[in-house]
Amino acid sequence: MATKYTKEQLKKMYDGLPEELKEAIYSQESAESIFNACTDQGLQNDQIPLVAHLAGKVLMGILPPDEFQEEVEKELKMKEGEAKELGRTINKLVFYPVKELLAELNRIAPIKEEGEEIKEIKKELTPGPEKPKEEEAPSSEPDTYRESIN
Repeated sequence: MATKYTKEQLKKMYDGLPEELKEAIYSQESAESIFNACTDQGLQNDQIPLVAHLAGKVLMGILPPDEFQEEVEKELKMKEGEAKELGRTINKLVFYPVKELLAELNRIAPIKEEGEEIKEIKKELTPGPEKPKEEEAPSSEPDTYRESIN
């Protein structure tokens, strides 16, 4: 179930965004890109605001970019291929120009820390390379096993 945010929470989140993301949220270019992508996919005019809303959630850091297509598909009851094409277009035109900021915004520290912990545990459990066996020095005693050469 999606988390509902109050207007105050959304305002606080928006205020904390980098300027470039704020501009992307309200830019005419983003709006036109979303509108054109939606009309190219044959969406109705009443469906376009929902796609714009989901794109805004991505730009605010509420929805990870890799979940955008899935949310569009679910919310608009679109076929997977159509939602994938729409997601690809919006990703290229709206999200890609600010991808570094989105990546930074979507970093989740506790998961990374847990991942680092897991790497350390795996390192401890993974056996290292086997040490080569030391060759035994030849014995000074005479070799009692001899074959005849007849």
